[in-house]
Amino acid sequence: MKDTKSAAAPASNVPPGPSYWRRTRRAAWLAAALWAVVALLLPLVAQQLEVLAILGIPFGFYLGEQGVLIFTALLLLLLVRRQGRIDADHGLDG
Repeated sequence: MKDTKSAAAPASNVPPGPSYWRRTRRAAWLAAALWAVVALLLPLVAQQLEVLAILGIPFGFYLGEQGVLIFTALLLLLLVRRQGRIDADHGLDG
């Protein structure tokens, strides 16, 4: 016997609803805010970390130069994964 209550997959030509855009905007704004905070604060804090050294390189320099880039790459990776989940929740994974 067929289940008549099963939800049909949404048609591919139907635009996503407000819930989709709200979640997408929230994820994008959160990522942008986190990036701005880290990109602005790490260089400010880096000067105080000059007393530490890793392989002879001052930790503040390393953090200021590489830390922001590594954080940005990880943040973008997390944003892409989150957006994929949002897309899948709304039947747009295809």
